[in-house]
Parts: sequence; structure tokens; C-alpha cells
Amino acid sequence: MRMTKTLFAGSLVSLLLVSCAGNPKPADSAAPAPAPAAPDTGLVLLGYAPEGVPTPEQLSKLTHVVAFSLQVNDDGSLVDTSVTKDYPQLVKAAHAAGVKALVSIGGWGRSGGFSAVVASPETRAKFVANVKKFLDDNGFDGFDVDWEYPKPEEMANYATLAEELKAAIGDRLLTSAIGLGHKPSEFDPRFFKAMDLLMIMSYDWGWAPENVPVPEPHAPDSLLEFLDAWDDYAPKSKLVFGIPFYARSNANWGDWLSWADVSERFAPAPDANEIGGYNFNGITSVRRKVSYTVSNCYRGLMIWHVGQDLDAKSDRSLLNVLRTEFDAAKERANCADVPAAEEAPAPAAPEAAAEPAPAAEAPAPEVAPAQEAAPAETPAPEAASATEAPAPEAPAAEAPAAAQ
Repeated sequence: MRMTKTLFAGSLVSLLLVSCAGNPKPADSAAPAPAPAAPDTGLVLLGYAPEGVPTPEQLSKLTHVVAFSLQVNDDGSLVDTSVTKDYPQLVKAAHAAGVKALVSIGGWGRSGGFSAVVASPETRAKFVANVKKFLDDNGFDGFDVDWEYPKPEEMANYATLAEELKAAIGDRLLTSAIGLGHKPSEFDPRFFKAMDLLMIMSYDWGWAPENVPVPEPHAPDSLLEFLDAWDDYAPKSKLVFGIPFYARSNANWGDWLSWADVSERFAPAPDANEIGGYNFNGITSVRRKVSYTVSNCYRGLMIWHVGQDLDAKSDRSLLNVLRTEFDAAKERANCADVPAAEEAPAPAAPEAAAEPAPAAEAPAPEVAPAQEAAPAETPAPEAASATEAPAPEAPAAEAPAAAQ
């Protein structure tokens, strides 16, 4: 998901650069113990955590937490640009709370190495080996891929990479964050089959250049309609709907506030989605989105990001509101007819064939120094996604500490 300039400057404090010749060093001498069994019904309430370890109160309301984010070099080596020292604490705290811990790679302006990696069997094999070792060394329960954005001609090899990653990490979760700038028809059906969860970044709609009035709210309730389009291509049991914990200015796309800032500065009424020149998802809107998603048997909800909320003990905490409605909707839902292994019919795969994976053993994993990579190009989308976006009509934009 996207990160803003503020997030780069503030949240991602450390850039750990390790020699290309060496293997990734575990953040701690002993990897944390595996996570306990997944909670009850398998419904997902996942939160991204780019600012370190969530509080125990926040973790108690989640089923999954995601550290954000690694990057990849053109040669398949990993670049650790997350808050590395927090990995052991995050994994340990998550497991103690019965929560699955994942780590993400990519994001807005952080996806420059993907094109080169998927282009050949050799670089894919090296990347896959590095990912597996990183998960093993740090005790993570899964891996989240946030490529912003693959081009149409890269989709077949992207699907092959997803298949190879899933084969390598086995029972651990493989997930992907996808901006609204992509249509589901753009993806090779093999991609959806390989992924365990598909996080739809249903915010940052209607991107506009900075200092230009924004034509519409960035996360309107009407975005729920996108789920109907996606479940024609992927099973409902894999689709996760994103909710932003931040507001965007009506006058300037680049101006944003966290929900904590909005709540403390303006104290909006529960049914308000706009105040003081900012648009956001208020308490009533969050309840509506949670109820719709769970009642219609989608897999669950994703949050960008938990650090933008009030204290989870607060009645105005969006996470608190979200979890309360999540539990109530779960009780009301009748989703027994949606098996976990359900597969939606998918269109024929694109004509371009992906290169076969090499038979040779993958190179030794490594974490390498960061290379200067140009930001990934956005597709020509119809809707915006998350993190600061370039200038198409509706790309995904990573918000400063706002959207991914």
C-alpha cells in the first residue's frame, strides 16, 4: 500500500543495508514461535502497522497484523526499509494475542524492482528463496505483496511469481494489496488462485494533483460496489475490503489528517463523513462498510493503518467501532454456503505465457543494499487506490502515513 513522504521521513526510521554477499541476518537469535491456530470462523480483520508494534488493545481487536514494508532490488535481493528492530516484538506480541503476523513488500514508490524480478526464472527463484528465508528467520506467518503497479504485459509472469511464492512458503499466508486503479480482468486467473487473500485498497478514489480541488470523497460508501465486480473473478472467501483511518483535504489531495487528528480537532458527529474541509470515513460509514462486507460473506476488512486511530479504548476509536460491528455482523451473517475453498469462475488466462520456472536450485538468499529505482508506473485506471499517486484519472495513491 502506499506510503507518503511523511511516512518515509518519520515512520520508517531505519534503513538497514546489508552486504549483497551475506544472507539476511535474523532480527533476533531465535525466531519467534509459530502463531497459534487461526481464530474461529476465519473472518479477517487485518491491520497494517508501518509505525511499529500496535498496542495490546489494538492487537486484541485484530486477526492479522502486517509490518510495512520491505523492498526488492532488480536482482531479487531484499532491501529492509522497515523498522527492523520491531520485528521480534511485533511477532511476539501478535502471537501472544492469537494474531497472525505478516510482512509486506512494495508499496507506492517502493515497487521499482518488481518488473525486473518477474522477467526471468532466475531472478524469480532468487527472490522466492530470499522471501522464504526472511520469513523463516523472523517467524512471520505470511507474506504480503504490494506491487504498485504491474503493467498488462507483466501479469502472466506476476501470476507465475505468485505460484512460486506459494509453493515455497507452503501453509503460510500469501496475500496481495490491490489498488482500485486495476480491474480484476487485468489479472491472470492463476494469480487469484495462488493468493490466499486479496486486499482491495478501497480508498484514495478520484486522485487529483496537489493544490487542485478534489472532485469527490476519496473513500465513499459507493466503493462497496467494487466488491461485486471482483467476486466475478475471485472467490468471496479471498476478498478483503479496505477502510482508511485518515482524511483527505477537499482542496488539496496531498493534505491529509489521521482519524485521531480529525476526531480530536473537530469532534465530528457519528454520521459525518466531512468536516473542516476534510473527507473521511466516520463512525456510521465504518459500521455500514463492515456490516455490508461481513453480511455478504466476503472474507473481511483491512485497515490502513492502525497507527492513525485514537487509543483503542476510546469510544471514538474506529478500530473499536469496527470490531464491535464486525462481531455483531458475524452473528447475523449466514455464510455457511460459502466454503473456504470456493473458487469463482475466472476468464481465460491472457495469451502471453509466463516463462517456466527453472529446474536449477535457487541462489543463496541475500539482503542487499538499496538501489535507486524509479517509482512504478500506474496503469490507466478508472479509480484511485492507496498511497500518493501519480497523475492518472484514478490511480492508487499512498497517503502520507495515510494510504498505503
